[in-house]
Amino acid sequence: MGRLPSWRAGLGLAAAWALMAVGLTAMTLLSLVTLRVGVDRWFPPFGRALARGALAVMGVRVVVRSGAERLAGRRARICVINHCSQLDILVIGSLLPDGVTVVAKKEMIFVPFIGLGFVAFKFVLIDRARRDRAQRSLKEAGERIRNRAATVVIAPEGTRSRTGELGPFKMGAFHLALHTQAPVVPIVMRGCAALQPMGAIAPRPGTVTVDVLEEIPTDGWSEDDLKARRDRLHALYVAELSG
Repeated sequence: MGRLPSWRAGLGLAAAWALMAVGLTAMTLLSLVTLRVGVDRWFPPFGRALARGALAVMGVRVVVRSGAERLAGRRARICVINHCSQLDILVIGSLLPDGVTVVAKKEMIFVPFIGLGFVAFKFVLIDRARRDRAQRSLKEAGERIRNRAATVVIAPEGTRSRTGELGPFKMGAFHLALHTQAPVVPIVMRGCAALQPMGAIAPRPGTVTVDVLEEIPTDGWSEDDLKARRDRLHALYVAELSG
């Protein structure tokens, strides 16, 4: 059972959920009424505004210390993020590039308000229990990168860290990079686990810092060295997070 928040944190959480409920419901209805046509154009600016509003009422400030320009414009790229807190969703949401899609576990559809949006906004949901379905989902993400100059956001850990420490990386993001040859853009978030660790219902007010690292070209990657590429990126995150 999650730890109960202080009354101030609880008030901020209630206000954030109310904002998210109204905003996501309106955006979801708009997406469904328009049969999801053009959703990849209008969702990112609305999503950024909604996430920033929710963070603001909870007293969480996001500071991008370096590399913000690497998220500018619409182009093919794979943004990878470290995932250690529920707060990560709002933090990365506040930075969504244009033409973005998100790759997430299918269980996200059961999160109130957010889950329905994952379907309405054409996010790619992965069934981790079924390898064939997971592969089809990654293929769909790859087609969006190639055909729509889309940015895909994915957490290579696959699931949220229970300890706040960086977990092992799975191979999905690296297979996606290999087959699309889209550059990998590492996004390092610090402070999320401290503000909202596992079991905390609401985040404490505070600051999260973000560094968008130099993109990694993938046009020379091969199947034979894919695990080595994964291990090098994991080592890069370890170094960044311990610095």
